[in-house]
Amino acid sequence: MKKIIFSIIQLLIYLIPKNKNKIVFRSFPDFSGNSNVLYEYIIKNHSHYNCIWLTDNENNKGCYVKSIKGIYHYATAKHVVTTHNDYISISPKNQNYISLWHGMPLKKIGYLGDEYEWMKSVSSNRIATSDLTRSLIASSFDEKANNVYITGQPVCDNLFSKNKLLENFNVPESVKKIACYLPTFREDFNEEKIEGKKVTASNIFRIENFNHKDFLKYLKSNEIFLFVKLHPAEQHVIESIETNEYIHFISSNEVELYSLLSNTDFLITDYSSVYIDYLLTNNPISFVIPDEEQYIKSRNGFTVEPYEFWAPGEKVKNNSELYEMLDNFKNDIDLYKEQRMLVKDIFHKYQDANSCKRVFDNLIKK
Repeated sequence: MKKIIFSIIQLLIYLIPKNKNKIVFRSFPDFSGNSNVLYEYIIKNHSHYNCIWLTDNENNKGCYVKSIKGIYHYATAKHVVTTHNDYISISPKNQNYISLWHGMPLKKIGYLGDEYEWMKSVSSNRIATSDLTRSLIASSFDEKANNVYITGQPVCDNLFSKNKLLENFNVPESVKKIACYLPTFREDFNEEKIEGKKVTASNIFRIENFNHKDFLKYLKSNEIFLFVKLHPAEQHVIESIETNEYIHFISSNEVELYSLLSNTDFLITDYSSVYIDYLLTNNPISFVIPDEEQYIKSRNGFTVEPYEFWAPGEKVKNNSELYEMLDNFKNDIDLYKEQRMLVKDIFHKYQDANSCKRVFDNLIKK
């Protein structure tokens, strides 16, 4: 029955004339990720396009996606740009559906993961960063390889430009190093699914015997400033986290993340694919993975293995290793530079700030 309803909606949208210069954008959260960076590029360089945001939040600027106006704009747009494949099942053939996704798949997703049982194969134009990620995207979504364009990701353009974003934060003048901690998804919004260890207000690294107050003292005494961006499903813990002037917890949509990353000296993550993008900066990366075995088992492995090779940086599993890693960072000891360069060249065909232009030229302009 659901399939029949989708087919009817798709037919109705097909019959509605399309405005070749109208582009609708979707992302999660609203105004974020690849969609937002491409939107800003088009507004700046191709102003004759009518660019409209379809939002989940009724109070946001843009157009509420479930309103009559939102449905009208979706149905009359020639181009649909998304980060999470929204409404792909009802997009007709006379509409140019562009799936930018929200990162290259390190974790198994779609047909490579557990979702394949309820997935439906729907073709669209997609992007990748290299021959390797092209095959991963194609396999994940049961897509024809010639529908996956090697363009690079729009958000990565922002990694190449220094900006004045740090002026928006109270970063002490004495700071010598700036790092960013970006852990991946662990729990869904209903806390029904936990992958690995949960983050808490007293233990953001999930490391046994970690002491948050001691950590704050370390940052201050070593003049290291740390930005922390938790997954949206874990943002609720920020409310009760103790801070000082050397740490800042980024809330959703507070800042364009990759513009901020361009100002950092170092990335700390775990199993998040953000490190694949950060490779383009040539800066050190470390991986805090105290729950490695538990997490990998919950995800049934990764798309590329062994993880030890594809994650080129120090692997931190306990408290002493955490501070050893930070000491190396502070003292400019880079143990993984050669491996990092090797992995970067495999993951990225293009290593420049022109991904938006390639996406526009290949998927919209043509």
